[in-house]
Amino acid sequence: DKVAFIAIRRFERVRLQQDPRHEDPVLGLGFDPLLDLPASGVFAEALMRRGHGAVKGALLDQRFTAGVGNWIADEVLFQARLHPETSCSSLSAVQATAVWSSLKMVVETACKANADSTLFPKDWLFHYRWT
Repeated sequence: DKVAFIAIRRFERVRLQQDPRHEDPVLGLGFDPLLDLPASGVFAEALMRRGHGAVKGALLDQRFTAGVGNWIADEVLFQARLHPETSCSSLSAVQATAVWSSLKMVVETACKANADSTLFPKDWLFHYRWT
């Protein structure tokens, strides 16, 4: 048997492990926003407790939300009508819940479209920010 791996950006890694879900680095990942999104209240509380750091930084922190990258974080905050530099500790419960709703909607929509950006809603920031 053979495995092929192409590392275009040169910072990819392959690890062979016995039980990956229970070993680092996977063990240290936060929730999967598609498969394991916490209830809105739990998410909102956790987000607001993240201190004075920016809400975009919280979304990009893989220990908090696994798999969220720049374009998803940008879209989530655009849809939630929040500035990316808003501090987590200054969020109201309504704002934190809006982030949860937007995260759920953006991830589900992108997955339903099979990540084909031509199928993303026309009013998404993605079409202006990343193209």
